[in-house]
Amino acid sequence: MKRVTVGNLCVQLGWWEVDARVLEGSGDLLDSVLEAHGIGETLDPDRVLASMPRAGWRDLKPQDSGRNSLILASRSGDGWVMLQLDQRDGAWFIAGDPTPRQPIPCKAERASLLTLSWPSETLEAESGRKPKLIASLTNHGSEPFPRYEVDNLHAVGWILDSDTEQPVAYEEWVTYSSSSSPNASCPPGGTIDIEIHLLTKAPEQLPAGSYKLKATLTSLSLHTPVANLTLRA
Repeated sequence: MKRVTVGNLCVQLGWWEVDARVLEGSGDLLDSVLEAHGIGETLDPDRVLASMPRAGWRDLKPQDSGRNSLILASRSGDGWVMLQLDQRDGAWFIAGDPTPRQPIPCKAERASLLTLSWPSETLEAESGRKPKLIASLTNHGSEPFPRYEVDNLHAVGWILDSDTEQPVAYEEWVTYSSSSSPNASCPPGGTIDIEIHLLTKAPEQLPAGSYKLKATLTSLSLHTPVANLTLRA
């Protein structure tokens, strides 16, 4: 597998996209990093820290981690181990994985040679039933997809108001497990069909009429164009 150097501006480490420059340098003692963030005792019921190095730590500062979370990484062998600290009810809880990870290209770079599209600009389905939606993933690159373990073929979709293009009532939580076979992939230059997991609440209760539709490949935030959807009476 191709290694990604810290010369790239953006890389993904684990689930987090970070500025690659935070991986430069020797890092600090873990206690020093925690102290710098005002963290004293942490709740570590699974003794995560016992399997982690004591030095080489740095704050990854991913933009989407939330203000009550801290994502840390330290060099371990030829990879990186990670810790996540979350503050809840005034206490800091810690979780981590001692398995070394390699930085990989960011989502935008991994998605740059893929397209997710509907079979037509206008789709039709019968009202009173949950629509079965299929989108096509096309791989314009020279490597199969998924190539990295954080990627999968799971895609979700939303029915949108035809005027505002905002989702009608929908589920907030998304499951990231793929319905495809674990060995399923999109070959270089190939196209495969992907079932869309509709997040719209009770779509079978929507009245007949005109709507719009969009979908996203969750691991890469790769979007379809917005399509028209007609629910027939």
